[in-house]
Amino acid sequence: MLRHIVLLQIGDQVGAAEIASLIDELAAVAFEIPGIVAFAGGAKTQGSGLSQGFTHALTIDFIDETARDAYLSGLDKDDVGRRI
Repeated sequence: MLRHIVLLQIGDQVGAAEIASLIDELAAVAFEIPGIVAFAGGAKTQGSGLSQGFTHALTIDFIDETARDAYLSGLDKDDVGRRI
């Protein structure tokens, strides 16, 4: 298994609905690719003091590097990666 972790710094000018829509689009792309085991994403929780400016995180579990590479090329096709 391979876990892909993405940490994001999203500015306050981006609304919660737009962020949720982008995460939903990423999940949709992810589950179209064979070899995706799990996808999770969302806003950081308050209180730890360890966020280092990151506001959101995504984790995607793949069965192998081939599945990960297929996912990453799918982001380019749907333009979701660039918009993030």
